[in-house]
Amino acid sequence: MTTTINAYDAMGRVTRTTKTIIGDTTGYTTLASYDLSGKPTVMTYPDGYSVTNDYHRYVRNDGQGERTYSTGLLYTVVGSDGTAYATNTLYEPTGKIGQIVHQNQTATVYTYNPKSTKLRYIRTTSPASTGDPKDDVINKGYSYTLAGDIAFITDFKKGAELQLPDNRLDYEYTYDMLHRFTNEASTNNTYNAVMYTYNAIGNILSKTVGSTTVGYTYDPVKVHAVTVLTVNSTNYAFSYDQNGNMTDGYDLTDMSNVASRQIAYNADNMPSQVAHGGYGITTLLYDAGSGRAKKVGPSGTTYYIGDHFEITPTDGYVKYIFAGNLRVAKVTSSETYYFHKDHLGSSSAMTTASGAIAETTNYMPFGEQREHTGSNISNYKFTDQELDPETGLYYYGARYYDPIIGRFISPDSIVQDPFDPQTLNRYTYCRNNPLIYIDPSGYGWAEVIGAVVGAVVGAYAAEQAGGEWWKGAIVGAVAGYTGAYVGTSVYTVLGGSGWFASIVGGAAGGATAGVVSGAGNALMYGGNVWQGVYQGAMYGALSGAVFGAIGAYYGDSWGLDRVAMYGVAGGSLSELAGGDFTQGAIYSLAVASAAYLYKAIVGFNPDREWREVYQEKNYFTFPETGYCHIGEQGIPLNGKFWHDFSLEGGFISKTVNYIPGVNQVAALHDNFQIAIERVGGSLARTILNYPGMPIAAAITTATLATDTPTMVIYMINSKRR
Repeated sequence: MTTTINAYDAMGRVTRTTKTIIGDTTGYTTLASYDLSGKPTVMTYPDGYSVTNDYHRYVRNDGQGERTYSTGLLYTVVGSDGTAYATNTLYEPTGKIGQIVHQNQTATVYTYNPKSTKLRYIRTTSPASTGDPKDDVINKGYSYTLAGDIAFITDFKKGAELQLPDNRLDYEYTYDMLHRFTNEASTNNTYNAVMYTYNAIGNILSKTVGSTTVGYTYDPVKVHAVTVLTVNSTNYAFSYDQNGNMTDGYDLTDMSNVASRQIAYNADNMPSQVAHGGYGITTLLYDAGSGRAKKVGPSGTTYYIGDHFEITPTDGYVKYIFAGNLRVAKVTSSETYYFHKDHLGSSSAMTTASGAIAETTNYMPFGEQREHTGSNISNYKFTDQELDPETGLYYYGARYYDPIIGRFISPDSIVQDPFDPQTLNRYTYCRNNPLIYIDPSGYGWAEVIGAVVGAVVGAYAAEQAGGEWWKGAIVGAVAGYTGAYVGTSVYTVLGGSGWFASIVGGAAGGATAGVVSGAGNALMYGGNVWQGVYQGAMYGALSGAVFGAIGAYYGDSWGLDRVAMYGVAGGSLSELAGGDFTQGAIYSLAVASAAYLYKAIVGFNPDREWREVYQEKNYFTFPETGYCHIGEQGIPLNGKFWHDFSLEGGFISKTVNYIPGVNQVAALHDNFQIAIERVGGSLARTILNYPGMPIAAAITTATLATDTPTMVIYMINSKRR
C-alpha cells in the first residue's frame, strides 16, 4: 500500500507531500513554495537538499521611481550547495529558450527559423570543444517539409567523426499522404535504412531495418491488436486480455536473444508483474493516482517519491533536477550528471560534473536505440520517459510502450480526435509520426470538455439573443471542441508552459472557435459566412491571446485580482468587438467568480482527465485531486453488483465517469454534502443531496468555461441579430 499526504497553502497549492510506500516505513517529505504569481520558487527534497528557481527581471520607471518586475521567464536553478544546474541566459523574442548553461560549463544554444519559429539547430559545447563539430556534445540541424514534417536531421558531430563531406551525416525522412513516417535513409548508408508501411486504420503492416523485415498480423475481430510478428521467417505470437492489454508476447530488443514476456495487470489496467525470459520477474506497484511508486526487479528495489526523487539499489538517493519541465541533472551521493536533449526531449548525451561525455544515445524514429556509447547513466531516455531494461518497455505514465514494435501495449482510454480516423487506433504511438509528436502522459481530456462547456455557453448566449437555444448549442459544441483541440495542440507543441505557448495557444484556440462560431451562426440564421469567418477569427485570436496571457501569469492560482482582471478583459474585448462592455464584463466576472469559488471550496482546480482510481473515504472525507468521486461516498464496496450499484466505484460511478465534467461536479458536490452535515446533521445532508447537484453543476460548468474559448462563443452568439 502507498500513502500520500498533501498539505496546501491558502491558494490551494501543494506545499508539502509526504509519501510512504509499502516495504519502507519511512515517510518521505517534499516541500514546495511559490511566489505571489504562483510560480515555484523553492523545492526541498526528502533528504533536505533544496533547489531554488529565480526568474528574469526588468527595471521600469513608472514615474515614481524605478521598480523591478519579474518577466516570468526562468533564469536560474540553483541548489542549496551553490550548484547552478541551469542558467537560462537567453530567450528568443517568442519566449523560447535560446541558451542554457550548466555548472559543468556545458552550454546548449538553440537556433530558430525567424519566420516559422521552428527549431533549426541544437549545439551543445563543453570545456573540450574546439570549434570542430566532433568535439561538441551535440551538434544537430533540422529542416522541414512545407507541411511541417521533419525532412532532414543533420548530425554534424557524427559527420565530423566519420569524416563525411561538410561534416554532414544526414538522415532523410519521407511520409505518406497522411503524414505517417515511412522511410529513413542516412548519408552513404551509414546506418541501415528504416521503412514502415501501414494500412488505412493506422496499423503498422511492416517494418524493415536493413535486411531484417518484420511483418505485422492483426486480430480479425479486435482489428488493432497485433497478434503475430513475423521476423524474416520466424513467427512470434502475442495475446491480450478482455480489456485489450497485451499479456503474452516477446521482447525483441536483442534479435539474437529474443525473450518471452508475460504481463499481469491490476484493476486499473496497469502492469503489476512482468515475467521476462531473460531477466526474470519484475513487480510494479502504483500510488492512488496510478503513478509508479515501487519497482522490484532482478537488480533490486526502486522507490519513486514523485518525479524528482528516487531510491535505487545502485545509487541510493537520486535527485532529478528540473528547469521548468526540462530534466537537466541527475544527482547521486557521488556524482552529478547533466542531460542534453534532442528536439523531442530525448536524452542524446550525458556529461559528468567536469563536462566529460559519459553516455550518448542515438535513436531510431520510434525510439529503438540505434547506437549507445558509455555507461548506462540514466534510464530516462526516449522523449524523457523511463525505460525498464528488465522488461524492454517504456513507462509513459498512463500506459507502457514497446519501442521495438512501435506501439503501446494497452489501448488509450481516450480517443483524442474522433474526426481523425487515425486516432481511432488506440495502440498507435503519436499518430505514427514520432519525429514531431510526443505523448507525455498517454491521454488527454481537454478537447472533449471544451465541447461540453461550449454547448452550454452557446445555448445560453443564443437564448439571451432571442434565438433558438438548440442552434446555439450545436454551434457552441462544435466551436468549443475545435477551439479547445487546436488551442491545446498548439500549446503542447510549443512546450506546454510559459507565456509564449499560453498566448499563441490561446490565440489559435480562440481564432478557431471564432471561425466556427461566426460561420455556424451565419449558416444557422442566415448571413454572410465569409464575414462571420473573418470577424470570428480576428475577435477569437485577440480574446484567446488576452485570456491566455492572464492564465500564464496566474497559473493555477485564483484570487480576487484575477477575477477582476477577467471582468476588465471581457468587457474591453466585448466593446472592441462592437458589443456592450457591461455584458462582456458580467459574463467574464461570472465564470471567473465561479472558478474562484470552486478553488476556494474544493481546494484544487477541476481536473481535466477522467479518473479510474477511487479515493478511500468515510462520510467526512473531503475529495482529493486525482481520483474519481462519482457516487455515494462512505460505504465500502463488497463486490456485489446491487450493493455497489450507486457507490463510488460501483456501476453508476464507472458508467457516468465517461461523461466529461461529471467527476468535477461530483468533487464540488461532495464538499457541499460534508459541510451541510456538519451544520445541519445527516437529515439535512439527505434532503439537500439532489438539490445541491444542479448548483454544483452550474458552478463547475462556469469554472471549466474559463479554460475554453467560450468567451468567443458567447459574444458571437449573443451579438447575432
